Amino acid sequence: MIFRITGWIRQPEEHRELGLVLLLACVHGLLFLLLVPPWQHYDEPSHLEYSWLIAHNRTFPATGEFNQALRQQLAASMVEHNFFRGKATNLSLISPINPVWIGVTQITKLPLYYVVVAGPLSLILSGDVTLQLYSARLISFIFFLISIIAAYGIVRELFPGKHPLVWMVPATLALLPGFVDVMTSINDDVGAAAIFSLFLWACVRLTVRGFTIPLFISVILLSGLCLFTKNTIAFAVPLALVPLTFSISIGKRRYLPWMILVSLAAMALVAMLGWGEAAHWYRQSSEQKVTRVEREDAPLGKFAFQLTRSAAPTSRVFQIIPANQVDRLRGKTLTLGAWIWAETAGKARTPMLSDETQSTYHEVEVGSKLKYFAFPVVLSNNAGRVQIILSTGTYTQGDPGKIFYDGITLIEGNHDPSTPPNFEDINGRKGVWQGQPFTNIIKNSSAEDSWPWVRPWADHTVGAYYPGRPSFFVPALLDLQAAQWYYQITVKQLLQTFWAKFGWAHVNLLGYRPYTILGIITLSGMLGALISFWRYRHKVPWEIITLFGAALVFVWIGTITRGISSIASGLIFIPSARYAYAAIVPTALILNIGWLEIFQGLQNRLRLRQWVLRATFFSFFLILDSVALFSLYSFYYRA
Repeated sequence: MIFRITGWIRQPEEHRELGLVLLLACVHGLLFLLLVPPWQHYDEPSHLEYSWLIAHNRTFPATGEFNQALRQQLAASMVEHNFFRGKATNLSLISPINPVWIGVTQITKLPLYYVVVAGPLSLILSGDVTLQLYSARLISFIFFLISIIAAYGIVRELFPGKHPLVWMVPATLALLPGFVDVMTSINDDVGAAAIFSLFLWACVRLTVRGFTIPLFISVILLSGLCLFTKNTIAFAVPLALVPLTFSISIGKRRYLPWMILVSLAAMALVAMLGWGEAAHWYRQSSEQKVTRVEREDAPLGKFAFQLTRSAAPTSRVFQIIPANQVDRLRGKTLTLGAWIWAETAGKARTPMLSDETQSTYHEVEVGSKLKYFAFPVVLSNNAGRVQIILSTGTYTQGDPGKIFYDGITLIEGNHDPSTPPNFEDINGRKGVWQGQPFTNIIKNSSAEDSWPWVRPWADHTVGAYYPGRPSFFVPALLDLQAAQWYYQITVKQLLQTFWAKFGWAHVNLLGYRPYTILGIITLSGMLGALISFWRYRHKVPWEIITLFGAALVFVWIGTITRGISSIASGLIFIPSARYAYAAIVPTALILNIGWLEIFQGLQNRLRLRQWVLRATFFSFFLILDSVALFSLYSFYYRA
């Protein structure tokens, strides 16, 4: 890749557009770097702390390590620059023992970005922390320019000559306010965006030009760098198989790489996923088998829930009650019940209702004979996320090993538990209890319906690199009713932060409904891209589509589901687009393909000249950037 860039330098006329885009990026990037006050980016104080400790100690800091003197300087600088404006704080700068608060520690993060920042930082360790902040931001600014060069290289490889996309895509990166804001901050997402863009560039060249030793080494080396930069791009290691496989196709056997990749993908899915877990229930168990089992003695349908009690961590499954249901049920009396039995006699837990203010269940005696247990519970007026939990509880010697549940019911009203309800269907959705018809709030109460589950080894392996567990976000992708509110808020947040939402996602664009306009522009780009792909479906390089498609799916799905545990927890986390900026090049490429498709359609009808495209493109970003910079200035300097 170095030789490629030096070749461009020797041919300045051919790459004049890149020079102009980089000039725009320098002006725009430095404006953001200097305009945004110190510490007004996501976790900027603790990101600086990580690099500072590496530079100061000449080694990686241990988990929990901190330097109290540094933290006092950081906190004092945060106070000096009005970081806590409008917020009540009891920040103590003189505690001799407890670490001064500067935000969530970043020391457990992958180290590559912080090592790069630590190099120049080591030269000014004795200087003011604010000076160190701007020095570190300058390193991020260099990463920003690298990502633009990589974008140019990728698009030029795919669209040689004077194709408009050659300047449109890198110019989008240079002028996109949200991206520029993050890329001139101290954050490992900066390193992720730059390194992964370089990785994609190497992958594209290897795919388009075929196998060569330098390109092979570039792909392998850059995939390894991704592994040490940020967990959001660790998937670059398996993704490298895509260009490597396509690059070795020989002669007319173009089908061979596809067969290899499809076979590998199928084997990976079979190894990682199984089928047969109870639908609408979330699994939290180290058991190697599903908790949904077929039982001849099941009182409702053919299946029941099976939990195995052992000295291993507690095994449990739970169902999330949708938020709209919770709103309706607060303060009401409900009846919670189930058939429970076991292989041997002993104690077991009834289903548990947890609403963040209380966890209600009973300890009961069970045996091999089926017995229905029920009890009333009042949902708190302050109930938050509500779950129905089947749990083995703590294991003690003599407890039954396997416990079975069926016909879990959560019904409005206080019902007599002496006689079980009569269900009208094997799923237990409706029935009659003591002459009164009811609708069960629990879905799939008898485990008759199934969906995929993540095998424990895959859950732990993937979970080591991504926040949360695949065993949670895979069912959450299918449980749309329970997760609907989360997806709505997250998509809105991602749209806004992708384009222009600053600070810690608390500084909005000024103006009349700017995000609605940006949403329309985004949808038009996506729709135009679909039309373009359909028109050129027989000409598009499907190898590149596969590479970029996989990158987009991994990055954007990973971003969307990053806070998915919020649907089951009172701790709500809504991710921002900075986690998806690793895929900024294919994302910008799709949007620009769509916009270009729309322009060319208008050009054919209205006989527009080509300069109109440039004028429209740069006018749009000029307006957007002006509003963005004015919004930042108004928020931080005019209040």
